Amino acid sequence: MSHTTDHNNTPSDDDIDAMARAAGRDLRRPAPPDGVSSAYRTRKKKTAVRAAVGGTAVAALMAIGAIAVFGGGEDGDNTVIPADTNAPNPTEPGPTNPPTTIPPTTVDPGVVTDGPEWVYTITGDPFDPQAVLTLVDPVTGEVIRTEPIDVDASLDAQNDLPRPRSSGVVGDVEYEFEQVVYDGGTLNLDQFPNVDLCGQNVLTVTSPNGSALPERALAVSISPDDRWVLVLSADCPEEGTMGADGAITQQPFTATLQVFDATQPEQAGRTLMTDVAPYNVGTLSFSGNSRFAALESYDVDQQYDVFDVQDGAEIDVANDCIVGSTNYSRFTGPFVGESSIALTRDCGDGQEFVVRDLMPGGEELNIGFGESGDIISMRAEIDYEHFTSPSTAWFILCDLAAGNCSVGQGNGPLTQITGVSDASFLPLGFYPGG
Repeated sequence: MSHTTDHNNTPSDDDIDAMARAAGRDLRRPAPPDGVSSAYRTRKKKTAVRAAVGGTAVAALMAIGAIAVFGGGEDGDNTVIPADTNAPNPTEPGPTNPPTTIPPTTVDPGVVTDGPEWVYTITGDPFDPQAVLTLVDPVTGEVIRTEPIDVDASLDAQNDLPRPRSSGVVGDVEYEFEQVVYDGGTLNLDQFPNVDLCGQNVLTVTSPNGSALPERALAVSISPDDRWVLVLSADCPEEGTMGADGAITQQPFTATLQVFDATQPEQAGRTLMTDVAPYNVGTLSFSGNSRFAALESYDVDQQYDVFDVQDGAEIDVANDCIVGSTNYSRFTGPFVGESSIALTRDCGDGQEFVVRDLMPGGEELNIGFGESGDIISMRAEIDYEHFTSPSTAWFILCDLAAGNCSVGQGNGPLTQITGVSDASFLPLGFYPGG
């Protein structure tokens, strides 16, 4: 945007809507590792998440980077559920949900010596390249210094976050999943004439013993320890390829999520989920310890389907609520650390920010941050760099419409930062589409 905003004023509703629309015009970033399927991602209009649903293939392509801006910014009930010391050995298959009989207990998280030095904040128009960043102490809220926006540094910091990978070599097996990329800001489908009418890219598995994996897929993810490969694929009801016009089949179909042994691709995979709405899928990712997997989707409301890949069991992270993402998780997936997941939930009687260790007996940090309703201006972010456990997690909760953000650690006190239009643990400046 070329205009500037008075730094003494918080963004108007029009500004917030403009930010959301701009976030959806992600034409300056390479496509995420979930492949061309995200180019046809649609988000249905709902009470808690507003989004535009593309009516044509071209309109849907423009929504490849749509962000669910979801978070919080007010004090609430903050609890940490302690770990169960009698839990099964975490290296063995066992229950995947933390015990529900342990009541929430207030825990003093103490002070983490290796925490964030500052939080980046911005006032006025966050898309104005002449705007200035203000670095704020996350504990005291005091201003440390100001510095000009560096768009390249902002983009580099986002690209340094851990991301799913869809291609690579595992032992004597090579996986190659073709990616649609941007050429001068334009999605050029001529690069990949083999993309089928269901939007599936070519998946090539080179193995001395053959492969049982599908030859095309909507999304592929290899676990960090090279143990597993997740594949979301469909039997396309119509033959042919998309071609330069981006044509897609008009016949209904659904996708299936499977997990395969990455070192033995000739073996049949385990089905984790069927009847996935294929045009509404987002990131497909693994936890840091490779035990858990998550599929982000937008069939009705935004949600995460989470699985223990050791035994295929599904883990309920929704708790009968609408589940949303945290900032940057549409590129990284919802996982943080080795085995934790960070997300937001709208449960009808209020919104909450949740960080949960999925290992048996793991902790859960739950922070209420506002009333239910439209959340287009709300945002939550977790500090990836210094994360060790839910009870010591650093986070930011923002109400962008009100110009207020809060920084917290565990269930400790929140540090209020007012008069800002955004805040982040990463340097601000690069906004997809802005």
